[in-house]
Amino acid sequence: MSSIPRKNGKVRKPSDIDARSSKRRPTALAVLLFSILLLWFLGALYVTTNTPSTHSNNIIGGKMMSPPHQQEIQNHPNIIKLRGANKKRKIVTDNTNIIDMRNLSATLPFEDVDGGVWKQGWDIQPDNNAPLTVFVVPHSHCDPGWIKTFDDYFQSQTKAILTTIVKALHKDPSRKFVWAEISYFEWWWREQSSEMQEITLNLLRNKQLEFVTGGWVQPDEANTQLYAMEIQLEEGHDFIRQTLGDEFIPKYAWSIDPFGYSPTMAFLLNKYGFEGMLIQRVHYAVKKELAKRKHLEFMWRQTWDNTGKHDIFTHVMPFFSYDVPHTCGPDPSVCCQFDFARIKNFGACPWRKNPQVITKDNVKERSMLLLDQYRKKAELYRSNVVIAPLGDDFRYKTEEEAESQFQNYQKIMNYVNDNVENVSIQFGTLGDYFDKVQGTFNVPVLKGSFFTYADRKQDYWSGYFTSRAFDKALDRKLERVLYAAESLGLTKEALRESRRALSLFQHHDGVTGTAKDHVVRDYASRIHNAIRQVQASIIDKLNMDSNTEACWQSDAPRGLSQNLCEGEIKVYNPIETSQYCGGKEVHGYSTKTVELPCEIPRPHVTTLIHFDSLTGLMTHPVQEQWMVWKVREGGAYLFLPGHLIPYEKEEVKVELGGYIVTTPQWKRSVVIHEITDEFGAGHAIVIDFIYETDLQNSNEEWLVRFSSSVKNEGIFHTDLNGFNFDTHYFRKDLPIQSQVFPMPTLASIEDDSQRMTVLSEHAQGTASLEDGSIDVWLDRRLSQDDGRGLFQGVTDNVPTRTRLRLVLEHGGYDTNREFGITPLCRRMWDELNHPLEMFGEWKFKSAHEARVHADESSGLALALKSSLARRAAFDEMTDPEKAMTNPLNENYTGDLYGNVRNGMMTCCKHHFTWMIKTVFSMDIFGQQFDAFALFEEDYVVSPTIYESVVSGLTLLKKLSHEKDAFFGIVMEGRVFNNNYATEGWQVKNFSSGPVALSRHMYESLVVNARDFCTYDDYNWDWSIVHLMNKGLLPSRVLYPTIPQTMHVGIDSGIHGGKAARWQLFTALNAKFPGPFHGTKLVGGTKQANLTVTAPFGGW
Repeated sequence: MSSIPRKNGKVRKPSDIDARSSKRRPTALAVLLFSILLLWFLGALYVTTNTPSTHSNNIIGGKMMSPPHQQEIQNHPNIIKLRGANKKRKIVTDNTNIIDMRNLSATLPFEDVDGGVWKQGWDIQPDNNAPLTVFVVPHSHCDPGWIKTFDDYFQSQTKAILTTIVKALHKDPSRKFVWAEISYFEWWWREQSSEMQEITLNLLRNKQLEFVTGGWVQPDEANTQLYAMEIQLEEGHDFIRQTLGDEFIPKYAWSIDPFGYSPTMAFLLNKYGFEGMLIQRVHYAVKKELAKRKHLEFMWRQTWDNTGKHDIFTHVMPFFSYDVPHTCGPDPSVCCQFDFARIKNFGACPWRKNPQVITKDNVKERSMLLLDQYRKKAELYRSNVVIAPLGDDFRYKTEEEAESQFQNYQKIMNYVNDNVENVSIQFGTLGDYFDKVQGTFNVPVLKGSFFTYADRKQDYWSGYFTSRAFDKALDRKLERVLYAAESLGLTKEALRESRRALSLFQHHDGVTGTAKDHVVRDYASRIHNAIRQVQASIIDKLNMDSNTEACWQSDAPRGLSQNLCEGEIKVYNPIETSQYCGGKEVHGYSTKTVELPCEIPRPHVTTLIHFDSLTGLMTHPVQEQWMVWKVREGGAYLFLPGHLIPYEKEEVKVELGGYIVTTPQWKRSVVIHEITDEFGAGHAIVIDFIYETDLQNSNEEWLVRFSSSVKNEGIFHTDLNGFNFDTHYFRKDLPIQSQVFPMPTLASIEDDSQRMTVLSEHAQGTASLEDGSIDVWLDRRLSQDDGRGLFQGVTDNVPTRTRLRLVLEHGGYDTNREFGITPLCRRMWDELNHPLEMFGEWKFKSAHEARVHADESSGLALALKSSLARRAAFDEMTDPEKAMTNPLNENYTGDLYGNVRNGMMTCCKHHFTWMIKTVFSMDIFGQQFDAFALFEEDYVVSPTIYESVVSGLTLLKKLSHEKDAFFGIVMEGRVFNNNYATEGWQVKNFSSGPVALSRHMYESLVVNARDFCTYDDYNWDWSIVHLMNKGLLPSRVLYPTIPQTMHVGIDSGIHGGKAARWQLFTALNAKFPGPFHGTKLVGGTKQANLTVTAPFGGW
């Protein structure tokens, strides 16, 4: 094992890191004497230390809400009494057996040794004579958004799952089930009859159905702040309490899918009176080490807690996943045989040993095979009680599936309970397990977090710390306005819908940025609307006039916000301490009229700042570098580094000597902060770096590196959820991706003389890969999937703003204590996370107009400078007769062919874009459209046109092995006759015409939106052909051998006069073909692509 570097040059040996039991057994007398001495020592320690620990600097803080029913825990440092209806069982903690994850992560070899059937473990030899109790816990993991939106999942899967569960449990009182996601349950409950609701209540009373955690979602624990984590927990508990009853509030937590775990969640659960928690996604090497020590169950202790007051009993599932193959025991090929839902659904077992229906002929052999796995699993724990979850993603949807699981397991249970001594197997809940296991052994202690997670080999899940950075920032915007609203006294009830929008996004495929593109857009739409609702509530609460709006706005859910106000505005300060705008002090919890701008990037008279004269990047007091990881692998979840290179800065514009730097895709402004006298002048520097990035280059990860003279010797600190802190030790023997950590709000390095801390207003990944430096990710774009079930990359990047606040301090901290922030850093954290809320009257009609106005180089911006032009611009845009005099064309010399902007032509492509986006964004009672068909107004169509469109799209689905080989189907035919040989579909290359395409192809268009939108002002079809010629879209389409449409406006358009009327007359009098019923591919030639030599089709 490697040693841990210390700042004083000494090394810490593995034996110093955690207390391990000696292999030599002590004598009974020695044990007795030691026990007496230990009890005496603990008694003395209790007298001197059992007071509330003062750790205000070890916790960042943020607003914490008081739980309505928290019970005080007995103050004894070693014994906690659990609440219970009939009895209280004592848990005895073993304070001589402590693992600190910070130290374990610094010394563990992290070897990936093939362990046999348990690939990441070893060959377990069970004790076949030991008593054993097994609880089989049925569950269904239902993500509130991932591959489908929350609404779509509910309508298509989750609603049926909940109904199936209730009916199945109602049949047999021995059956049990646990449910976690209250967001789904609340919706389902609202739709049920009073009879169904009463059945469900009885199941809860009988403890057949048990809520676990009871939050709105199973939240991510890497990117979230404690504030949002608590809101989602409260939303779930409030529903349970107000609708069902306080007695159904859970006391045990279940977190099987979040990608790593934070002690902040343990703290929060303890605060709310929880007695135990279960977690799953822990690094496989850490699981193995804990299993070897029988440390998979422990009291999870806060690093700053010296008494154990905030401990919570924690169970770590030992194997690869939470699905059935990995929950009964170490051999997945055996466990999979007992996933009886696979008999007719979900596919065969990968190990080619499939489930069998349990009969009287095979029940003995099947039962003993399963029991062997249970016994082996029991060897990894200190008790003789085993929990065996029985479920997977979106399971128990049908009655057949549910009965298959319950009936077959019941036969096994009956056999074992009747024929095997000292063994008991039954269906159970998480509460049944914890009630049985707690108090049966002395519980070891663990401190620290479980980041960064790896599930196999060197696949570290450090990419999701940054994926969809824009949406992580949008999440924090909602948190900020909710915080401000609550500080004004607005109630939970008044903010309920907005709180639930925030809660939903805390889901471990929401704020993580690991959902499908359309799901990301759905989340963003909910948050965007919630922000506006809360802002409106704040305006009402402050009694502002009806023309007042929030200044910072965006005109789209995933659009970059802009300040639409100018001049005099009103601001509200949502924190206790004063903040400033343009030199004016705004006292805590007060409003004030101020003048914009509040801050200006400009040189500072007392702070020595240097910039590089060519690049504009800062060189003093820290060195600023823009960096790019060029990668070939990785996706939404995984970061797999390739080559790290400097960002290629082209067309660099340096202003104010470096305070503003602009490139086509990357902009940065610098703002220096005044430090008030209360923090002491001359001891610190505070600098804001405001980045605006527009990452459109595939397989790149953008970051900024701040380098200093700090000698941190590989020791690096980050925050956990804006509340706790974590400490990391750089290891040269581990891959780079393992040393990237979540940065919800903070990263810091220090030595004895100075500390550099970077604060952020939203979550991202961070690392310290070189001494004296901190890397902060800004965005990432990956063109490939990373094999974790999403089946896509991350290519929907949008312009994103990241504000980083760098605090460089000389003194005021203690390197010999647990890491904690200084009062100055805490103040800077508060102001960054809870800035002044701004309100005023908008100067412009829309954020889009404001952005155009800000671009002083555009002709449109010049036109909009005139108030008359602003009023007339959009009104006259669609009038082609006024093209020459339209303000849009003022100071505009025309396109490549000299044509001025013509509203009629421009709107053609814009209308197509608007229509297709609108259709695929629609959600009607939870259903979304799978395809889109476009017909211009001057088409004559066959009576069988709809049938033909459906037939063609169905054929495309059947060609699923060529998913990306076809753009869609085209229905156009210019010559109507009956001279066709075979009724069916043929292949050609797309050029134009009435087209139908799938959602998948629309998403491909979205990925390439920049090319599509900027290539051509007028022609949607030319733009698509352009993408095809670049290889960005498939060019082949299907078309029917019997033409189903005719474009009668070929020459002059249907509104064009005699020629058009003659063509229409000819078409209607021609022998229109009979019904088309072709369903098969009958051939066709692959024509050469239409060549587009220049944009605008030569117009």
